Amino acid sequence: MTTPTHLAFLWHMHQPWYIDPATGEAQLPWVRLHGVGAYSDMLSLLESHPTIRTCTSFSPSLLDQLARYVSGAADRYEQATLIPAEDLGDDDRTFLLRQFFSVHWGRIVQASPRYSELLEKRGRDVPGSQWKQVASTFSTQELRDLQVLFNLSWFGASTRDADLDALVARGGDYREADKQIVLDRQREVLARLMPRWRQLAQTDTLEIVSTPYHHPILPLLIDTNIARRANPEVTLPERFAFAEDARLHVDRATRRLEQEFGGQIHGLWPAEAAISPEVLQLARQAGLRYLVTDAQILFHSLDVRGSTPGRGRLYQSYSMDDVALFFRDDQLSRRVAQEYCQWEDCEAAARDFVEQVRRAGARARVDGDAPPLVLVALDGENPWEAYPNRGNDFLAAMFHLLENDTEIRTVTLGQHLEQHPPTVKLDYLNSGSWIEANFDIWIGDAEKNRAWNLLSRARHKLARDQIGASLEPGQLEQALEHLLRAECSDWFWWLGEPFSSAEDMTYEGLFRSHLLAMYHTLGESPPADLSRPIASGGIVKPLRQPTTMIQPRIDGTRTSYFEWRGAGFYQVVGPGLRNGAAMGLINGVYWGFDAGRIFLRLDPSDQHAKSQDLAALQIHFELTAPGRSIVGRIDAGQPSRVHLTSSAGNGQEDLGTVEEVVVKEVVELAIPIGRIGFTQGDRLGLSVHVEWSGQRLQDIPHRGVIELEIPDDDFED
Repeated sequence: MTTPTHLAFLWHMHQPWYIDPATGEAQLPWVRLHGVGAYSDMLSLLESHPTIRTCTSFSPSLLDQLARYVSGAADRYEQATLIPAEDLGDDDRTFLLRQFFSVHWGRIVQASPRYSELLEKRGRDVPGSQWKQVASTFSTQELRDLQVLFNLSWFGASTRDADLDALVARGGDYREADKQIVLDRQREVLARLMPRWRQLAQTDTLEIVSTPYHHPILPLLIDTNIARRANPEVTLPERFAFAEDARLHVDRATRRLEQEFGGQIHGLWPAEAAISPEVLQLARQAGLRYLVTDAQILFHSLDVRGSTPGRGRLYQSYSMDDVALFFRDDQLSRRVAQEYCQWEDCEAAARDFVEQVRRAGARARVDGDAPPLVLVALDGENPWEAYPNRGNDFLAAMFHLLENDTEIRTVTLGQHLEQHPPTVKLDYLNSGSWIEANFDIWIGDAEKNRAWNLLSRARHKLARDQIGASLEPGQLEQALEHLLRAECSDWFWWLGEPFSSAEDMTYEGLFRSHLLAMYHTLGESPPADLSRPIASGGIVKPLRQPTTMIQPRIDGTRTSYFEWRGAGFYQVVGPGLRNGAAMGLINGVYWGFDAGRIFLRLDPSDQHAKSQDLAALQIHFELTAPGRSIVGRIDAGQPSRVHLTSSAGNGQEDLGTVEEVVVKEVVELAIPIGRIGFTQGDRLGLSVHVEWSGQRLQDIPHRGVIELEIPDDDFED
């Protein structure tokens, strides 16, 4: 009889410390809203399928904030909901319209006629200078409906009750009392959430895995120079090297989780799967038995780079320095995190997942007699809003199939390790994370490096005071806690390229607030730099500017390297997405000129290299000049077209369509310069924006514009 393939899930639950130390109020609502959505739905699904074994990691910063809500604390969004709609001031109205559409537009907003109507009235892209004017057009009833719909939309399938179903069915025309019904239900769900998780953790269904307390990138805390191992070309900030902070995050997290769930914690999922030999040693010193990281770390460590023969080596555990190492299947994890959400048939997606697990087990090359181990590890909260019914239908179908499958057995990592200790030792461990096996998402960009410099100077100040200042121990401990919160990976994720969200300024502000609080706790005046925004925006430097006129054939194919040889080029570093989606879209932008046209080419990432994938995206570009902008919306139909509009002041003009555009392997198009009203010598800002199913996913660049200049007739190499 064939030994069943072992399948392990690891669902990672994390939120950074959203509480502003200056006000004591959470600035973002994601702990509360995921609490009534993903955290509750996953729990209910596991309770309903007790034979499914799984691992879950909770960052203690998330648990501490959940406890605050249970104790009665509120966040800024909840407070904005409680304001009677007739009492909303100008700033309140603008806040609601900016922030209360922060939910998946395609799956959730468009599923509600009223919510969709309010979004269309607001507009999908509102210029910063027009928010107040837009807000003035909304009635009291429209704003009240928005207050209810935003909060209502986050409930999962497991947390909606009859009262909420009635509100959903009504669809709008809400009363002030309806807001209280929604918020009271949220509080009820949150109060029961962690006791239920604790109860499940007492069974063999669930294993709790640790995550560093405030979710820092451990190798970079130990020494930012470690980033050079993964990318020798990375630009480094002032050196930060405080291994003791990394140790604190790990040790305190283990104690906090053992206190919360009971029992001993054996495993560690480092934030962002970021690992190095130093992290391995730290885990061993903390008494942990195993670490979890990404497939690409293994492939780089074995120097097989993910080749077909090499992937078979993924499906077993390894050991190094007496610590076991598990490597997740990056491709299968990505399918769950990014791809199955696009399947409308959730049962077909579940069947495909099970089949992929079988194939992985069949191609496994395992040393010894252990069964193949397929590890699927991913974010346990953010993927599901992009799925039909918030992922519940897919997960329920998947769990049902696995319960009845004789070729696959779900296990926790601890169970697999107990039965089948690793027999293969690694001689070398690559330093890197789950994104391209390096640390470039969190260090190297100018804005990220400015943040590292601020953090480094604050940490050195604290270190000096810990040694020489006459401060009370409680004062030093409080200052250290503010510093540890500032070490969270999320702040660096949202700074600079390539990610962006509607809350970028809030994330940056929280990072600086935690450092400001550290200085204030020490009785020191903070440096002036902490009072200024880190993000610069403005002009973004491309990899190269155009060097000569070009004459590409507009056919949507990579016909020849020489076609675009003299063009400008902007490389998107990493996925370049909004809202943290780790889903490849456009990764390169070319532009150039001949005597009368502007040429533009957009290259997809490998995941979207097929023309049908490109055609499914809604892409528009914008050319801006002082007082005027041109928007080109690409219609990938047959034939393809670009719809042009011009905006100046409060007026808008339809410039018609251009048909010199083809969407195949790449997007290629040509726009007559005279048609859009620009001339030689004009300096323009270029940006590209990508949507899927009504949801804005990518801005290139994510903040600012790429500068281009229309050349004169003498322009040459």
